[in-house]
Amino acid sequence: MSQVLVASNRGPVSFSLTEDGVLTMRRGGGGLVSGLAAVTSAPRALGPPQTSGSPADALRPPS
Repeated sequence: MSQVLVASNRGPVSFSLTEDGVLTMRRGGGGLVSGLAAVTSAPRALGPPQTSGSPADALRPPS
């Protein structure tokens, strides 16, 4: 079986704070996230993908 490695500069999810301080997660809107959704649910798929928009980043005050 062939192996495929996919690399992207955009994470599959992003985290942000609402005006009232609630941490929210939103799925990425790009085609890569949608296109890989079926592939990553396969039994031999590796994951989880990482995102630079982590919850800790969202909680950090703006600089």
